[in-house]
Amino acid sequence: MSEEKTEQETQATPEQVKAYKEKMKKYYEEQIPYLKKVKEYETLLADIEEQRAKRTDMTLRIAHMMNPSQEVQQEISEEEKAEFEKYREEIASKRGEQTIGELRTLKKVKDGEK
Repeated sequence: MSEEKTEQETQATPEQVKAYKEKMKKYYEEQIPYLKKVKEYETLLADIEEQRAKRTDMTLRIAHMMNPSQEVQQEISEEEKAEFEKYREEIASKRGEQTIGELRTLKKVKDGEK
């Protein structure tokens, strides 16, 4: 008789199954707004991290462009060097700094050359 009772206790009645399903459905419905907010939060964090990575990558690229290694400088043609210097001087003039050409001219004037 004890075996019959334990078997019956572990078997849920259709009403119990229905009640459990309703309870779980209600629980999940209550959790959806919260989970949506968590998803929004996590998405924003991921977007922020992606933008930080892009910014860091661009900063490194600019740094390498502004101060290329000797190997890279040897591979760059004279035309590319002139184009790069022109771009560099445009940036410097926009910032209100003296350009490389102006600095060279000042040095020549100081040294007595024209």
